[in-house]
Amino acid sequence: MKKTLQLFSGVFIVSACALAQPTITATGINPVAGEQFISIGSPYMSPGSSGASQTWNFSTMTTSSTSTLSVVTATSTPYGASFPNANIATTSNSTSFEYFNASSTAYQAYGSAGASNLNSYTNPEDRLRYPFTYSNTYTDVFTSTYMNGTTTVYRYGWTTATADGYGNLITPAGSFSNVLRLHLVTTYHDSSTGPSVNVFQRDQYVWYLNGNHTSLASVSSFTLTPATGSPITNQGSSYMSNATTGINMSNDMANSLMLFPNPAVNSVQLKFNLQESKKVNIKLFNSLGAQVENINTNGIRGNNEHEIDVNNLPEGIYFAQIHTDGNLIYTRKLIISK
Repeated sequence: MKKTLQLFSGVFIVSACALAQPTITATGINPVAGEQFISIGSPYMSPGSSGASQTWNFSTMTTSSTSTLSVVTATSTPYGASFPNANIATTSNSTSFEYFNASSTAYQAYGSAGASNLNSYTNPEDRLRYPFTYSNTYTDVFTSTYMNGTTTVYRYGWTTATADGYGNLITPAGSFSNVLRLHLVTTYHDSSTGPSVNVFQRDQYVWYLNGNHTSLASVSSFTLTPATGSPITNQGSSYMSNATTGINMSNDMANSLMLFPNPAVNSVQLKFNLQESKKVNIKLFNSLGAQVENINTNGIRGNNEHEIDVNNLPEGIYFAQIHTDGNLIYTRKLIISK
């Protein structure tokens, strides 16, 4: 059967190059059904300093795991009816789901469900509030119940979120300006009908940039203090590999950039116009974050067209990234089907 390339609308963000105090918004951060995010897990790194005009350099992050998170509508999932207040869900395996309400004022967790578990919030957990800017803070209290085997577990807890810094972020995916860092400390108390209580605490630093509908990077420590026994702590870091930097894209590039035909059979054409001479780099990644194509051009200007051969690629989801002079300016999702 022939191979077809289906193209979905890409995302490119225009923002000021000068460092400014950023404010994250619902439109800029809330996930949207149909999106996918590739998260690269890495060993723990120091979160760096708080404050204004910081530079956090995580360019040395290595890959210890890769996961793809898909965003779908809550009603399209097998357990959507159990979460009537949720409008979206996320999944990494299409069998278990987390449920959220993404609104103009908050991004709230309403629970999770799978074949053998159901966790439902009676008071939702605010993961983010909007608008949010440097030095803003809030504390949110939440409650939920879930099944642990045949035992009903009752959970209550609270999150304190503080925007403790802004500046520049560097990850293996690129350099990002005007990024807001949030420090999130969440405490969970779990108990059944008996007196035993397990306490969990997550201490997390998370970096956000409007236009990327998930975090750009995170550094976290997770400590379990069981009802009996010694505390156990796990630490780790992660970054999103298919992120968009949000730097300026010149009007000529933004207005002229096209990927076609749609659908494609064996190749896809990239066409653009540059009024100034630039080095253009075209990268294609599969859904696991592995790079499968890399095309470089040097010092080009004017009308240009480049062909990306997809004839030998297996069916699946891909991401095309366009870089100019080393800066990621454009990301488009591709689907290849046979």
